[in-house]
Amino acid sequence: MRSEGDFFCGDRGAGSAIEWWSKQKHRVPLLLSADEMRQSADVFSIEFLDMQRHYRLLWGEDILKTLEIPMRWHRAQVEYELREKTICCASAC
Repeated sequence: MRSEGDFFCGDRGAGSAIEWWSKQKHRVPLLLSADEMRQSADVFSIEFLDMQRHYRLLWGEDILKTLEIPMRWHRAQVEYELREKTICCASAC
């Protein structure tokens, strides 16, 4: 697990931005390294596809541009999400 102090943007830490964000009552963002993104592309295929289609690079290496997202589990994830929501609606979650 990482702490806020582990994340840097150039010579300024990102901790202050994360602290401000959380004080605004937003969820703390999930920060992944390039390697972590590559290793989890199959698990988060829907999320990464969405990110690839709707993002703007502000600084640094463009990981999403070349990220290979295996589609072999995409159907299973979509089916899981739909079933979960159907069950939740049926039981009034």
